[in-house]
Amino acid sequence: ICVTSLQFIDDYAKALQETSRVLKPNGRLILMLLNPLSEFFKVKRKQSDSYINKIKHPHLDLIEKAVKKQFTITKTQYYLGVKNNQIFKSQNPKTSVLYIIIAFNNQK
Repeated sequence: ICVTSLQFIDDYAKALQETSRVLKPNGRLILMLLNPLSEFFKVKRKQSDSYINKIKHPHLDLIEKAVKKQFTITKTQYYLGVKNNQIFKSQNPKTSVLYIIIAFNNQK
């Protein structure tokens, strides 16, 4: 499980390779990525002291492409809405703070 950290790592492709190496064959990978499409992300990005501004890799499509090189993706979804300090169920890209990738290790 990787909770909102992969986007902060300099070389996330190398991190994914290492994850694949140490994960058992058919082992599960769950990535929780911060969703740059969300209003929460956009608001935080405008705050100079926000941790969001330390993200090195905001492009989910590029990360997902790197995941596909090492893993077989079984599910993706937007998750966990946040607005005005309220948390609610959401799979809407505009309100969901997280983008989740679930995959299994296809390396033998």
